[in-house]
Amino acid sequence: MGERSKRAWAGYKKYKFVMRIIAAFVGITVGIAGCIAFSTVYHNYDAASWAGVSAIFATVFLYLHFAVRRDLERVISRDKFNVILWIGFGGMCSGIIGFITSIALGVRNHETGEFF
Repeated sequence: MGERSKRAWAGYKKYKFVMRIIAAFVGITVGIAGCIAFSTVYHNYDAASWAGVSAIFATVFLYLHFAVRRDLERVISRDKFNVILWIGFGGMCSGIIGFITSIALGVRNHETGEFF
């Protein structure tokens, strides 16, 4: 691999890292804003709690990326990564279950999606 392609690859990796950090900050911001909006404006506490949970998972995502970036000596243990992996898996499963439950309740209650 030439020197030029090595520099291009390093730049691409840095770009991916920056984009993931931006995505994490956007996720935290949108989660907090959704939590506030759904609870105060719409009084939909179920949606507000899911927005708050999504903000928490975005914070875990941000922490994981900063921890990996700063771990030059490889001091983060495998057990710590397994804990974060299971947190993410649990969040994914609870999100899917919550999505299916919300759709089932909407169908059962004959919700039309109209606010007015």
